[in-house]
Amino acid sequence: MLNFIIRLHGREEEMVTILPLLETIVNASPDYRVNLILDEKNIYNAKWFKERVAIFNIPEEKEKSVFGVHHFAANLHDVFNVDYFIDFVCDFHSAFIGLAFKAKKRIGLAGGPKSYFYTNSMESFTGLFPDEKKLSVLKYIEELKDIKINKISVETKKEYHRVCVDLSRYHEEFFLERLELLLPEFEEIEKFFYVPAHLEEEIENDDSEILKRLKEQGVFFQTLDDEIIAKLETFDLCISANLLFAELAHLKGCRSLVMKDLDYHFSPCGYIDSSLMLLKYDGIDLVQYGIDELKNLRVISEVYDYIINYFSLRFEPS
Repeated sequence: MLNFIIRLHGREEEMVTILPLLETIVNASPDYRVNLILDEKNIYNAKWFKERVAIFNIPEEKEKSVFGVHHFAANLHDVFNVDYFIDFVCDFHSAFIGLAFKAKKRIGLAGGPKSYFYTNSMESFTGLFPDEKKLSVLKYIEELKDIKINKISVETKKEYHRVCVDLSRYHEEFFLERLELLLPEFEEIEKFFYVPAHLEEEIENDDSEILKRLKEQGVFFQTLDDEIIAKLETFDLCISANLLFAELAHLKGCRSLVMKDLDYHFSPCGYIDSSLMLLKYDGIDLVQYGIDELKNLRVISEVYDYIINYFSLRFEPS
């Protein structure tokens, strides 16, 4: 059995790029376990990921001091006998986490006093793509340094009649307005709105006119956070403002549309199929759309036609 700790901030883009590394580790042996330590504000359900992946959040007040890190490690009884610590934050206090957990081997970037906490100091994370940079640590893991890395991909569906609209970014500025303008272009398909458990009561009691109009367009549903990713297999299209949610839906066979602001940028990955359709907004106005190359929008119906033509989708009666 090998036990890994990986420290990263945990922003949604980073959680996408870590997927091939998690896949490689846990698929290498049924006895390998991975523990992710993320910033306090970046909370995810471990059930969204591979089996034998656990997620812990380090409180902000503890991550900023050696004493705080030591106290966090001493009280995290679910993690023990650590073989490898991988540091993708690479500051002094994150480097100390590996020492606090008494990891046998500790991997991070060289430079400054933190290097003394690592057993293997890298000059840089190498690779053309962001997920390749994460995978580059494997050369320091004796049991995995020669392992074949497989690309994560899935055959996406060609039939097109059920869409899951993710409401987890319900509080984001302009989110509901953007949905209201976009969804009428998909009038032929059934619409289902996913309501995360922590928002269920608030959305149910929200009597705003815009939410009332959205509720008239489809079914609002709530399911356990543990189950939502598996349930995505029942949909053909996913619309979300959360890159990670959209990527996980894509890996369940859904075509995924990601709603982001105009200044948003995400680099494609090398070992995971991240051919998501990006919708870029300036305020409530959709101004760019596309997958491999972004196009400037003239009329909203272009998006609908683009999806149908690009994906070779066809409609099937429900």
